[in-house]
Amino acid sequence: MAMLKMKEAKIVELEAGLDTSKSIKEDSERTKGLQQEKCREMETDLDLEGLFRQKIEAEVEYMAISRTILQLRVAAVDQITLLEEQKTLALGQAQMRQAEELETYREDIVEVDDVMRLQKRFCKITLCFFIQLMLLFLTLGLLFLKLSPHNAGMLPT
Repeated sequence: MAMLKMKEAKIVELEAGLDTSKSIKEDSERTKGLQQEKCREMETDLDLEGLFRQKIEAEVEYMAISRTILQLRVAAVDQITLLEEQKTLALGQAQMRQAEELETYREDIVEVDDVMRLQKRFCKITLCFFIQLMLLFLTLGLLFLKLSPHNAGMLPT
């Protein structure tokens, strides 16, 4: 019996050792599983970090592109406005040139009109002068005829 008890104690001791080694193996497997799970979580976290970083980079790039597009739109509107102003200015300058030409033509017409009026007046005055001069010669001629002794001696026959 003592032997049996010793063998049983040894069996219990071996079983305990087996249980301990099983427990160590189970702990080791659990630890290994936990480590693998932690690794997966870390990988997931790294993946999430990478995705988050990509999202932030994409948002920054989107904002930069949006700002660039906005600046280009503003620049395009400014150029269009500048072109419209230049067209308006060119049209205004053309109208000013046309107005200046019309003013020159008007001045020429006024000058020609003044010259024509002066010529007409000169012609009237000259005509009146010649008429008066002819009347004077006629009057003087008649006066000389009446006063001349040559007419007195002539009698009708």
